[in-house]
Amino acid sequence: MALIEQADPVIGVLDHPASSTNLGFELGYAFARDKKIMVMVPPAPYAVPDLLATMRYLRANLTDTEAIAYHLDALLDAPAPSRKPYIPSKAETHAIGDLTDDLARRLSVAVRDNDSAALEGLVADALRDTGVSIIKSAEKSQNGDARPDLGIWSDDLESSLGSTSAIFGGGVAGS
Repeated sequence: MALIEQADPVIGVLDHPASSTNLGFELGYAFARDKKIMVMVPPAPYAVPDLLATMRYLRANLTDTEAIAYHLDALLDAPAPSRKPYIPSKAETHAIGDLTDDLARRLSVAVRDNDSAALEGLVADALRDTGVSIIKSAEKSQNGDARPDLGIWSDDLESSLGSTSAIFGGGVAGS
């Protein structure tokens, strides 16, 4: 963390997608500290992990000094990041406290019965119990397409997601 604190810019090297967890954590710290960030990714066949896809990245071999120099110059010339997330003056949501015992019981039953509809209802109820005011359950697809299960809207999400909405299920998270 001390080295990231001293560095500007921060360059991450993703040599294999499986190593993205630690790199993602370190780049997240650099992001929070408003550092200029570039991620070097090996040429195909690897896909850039979703965690890193929103950052400036360069797909090149570590020996491609011309490409690295070009992108490093562009990174250094870029304006300093100014990440000021919206943080609501008053939280919309709150802890659910005494309701956790009932939710835990319902979770045990849903898992035991392998009941995905009960689990979805439990998550929606837990979100409502926190004070989230808008929760939309998606209709189930008739043709088997993957669709989100829940959409939620809350100003409290802005500071962590950069958005006031989130979509869960169907292989999608975040917005």
